[in-house]
Amino acid sequence: MKDYTADIFLHTKTGLGEGIFYRHADDTLHFLDIKNKLIYRVSATEGEKSLRYMTLQDNVGVFGEIEGEEGVYIAGAKSGVAKVDEETGKMEYLARYYEEGSKDAEKLRSNDGCIDPAGRLFVGTMADFPYEEESPKGHFFRYDPATKALTKVFAPVQIPNGMGFSPDMKMFYFTESPEKTIYKFDYNAATGDVSNKRVFVKIDEGDDIVPDGACVDTDGNVWSALHGGARVVCHSPEGVRIAEVSVPAKFPTCPCFGGKDMDTLFITSADEPLETEEEKKKFGEGSGSVMRCKVEAKGLSKFKFETKKEATS
Repeated sequence: MKDYTADIFLHTKTGLGEGIFYRHADDTLHFLDIKNKLIYRVSATEGEKSLRYMTLQDNVGVFGEIEGEEGVYIAGAKSGVAKVDEETGKMEYLARYYEEGSKDAEKLRSNDGCIDPAGRLFVGTMADFPYEEESPKGHFFRYDPATKALTKVFAPVQIPNGMGFSPDMKMFYFTESPEKTIYKFDYNAATGDVSNKRVFVKIDEGDDIVPDGACVDTDGNVWSALHGGARVVCHSPEGVRIAEVSVPAKFPTCPCFGGKDMDTLFITSADEPLETEEEKKKFGEGSGSVMRCKVEAKGLSKFKFETKKEATS
């Protein structure tokens, strides 16, 4: 098994860093602080000195690029699927998950998601921060920009995380954090349907260690952040662990591949309480940071939201 060690790239102190992705066009990284309703943008080459952030009107759990529309993100936001202006943070909702005024609309928010090869947005909902102890169950949605249809794919979900597609576009990965499980589904690129759910990997490394965000490399290996476990783990398409990345943060949240050669892992984290003096000494500086590590793998580029693709019959 290969072992790597990440270092701190950005001293951001994000409350809940998430949703990181790399934009090839200008060599930039984009990521979220869900708790504090912030979007960050930074040069992957210049680092800290180029860091910019923007305040949002609603929290966002996942976001990405829109094909042919510069300066605008597509996002899974508090209430639904929205476009977000990259400079101002202004939101335009395209579809809402739940009826306005309903309990679900109040108590649930977007968490993780992804854009599929056909340009659709997949996103899961979960308990919003004031309702975490109550733990209402969420849903997993698919939004098709060609038909403007918002489809409930499956439910219930508790903390939807870590999604991605195999290089041949035949497999979809989906993480359910409280179950400590990454699942895999058969994926139909023509329709966006997922089926035949089964366990890909079960993470059993301690009560407080759960799989969080994930990404996939060109060999089909799945890289998953272990929240509470201070590392990112890599599993082969057969579910065998083949690499680990130790990180200087106890609560890594989401990895992505970036850099011009797509061989560097960038990893967000959450600035959560550290219980012991030893933990504070070991993870205090890195808590809430963005970290990086060059690895012997190349990542798959993220897909873009496609507003102009024709609907599939």
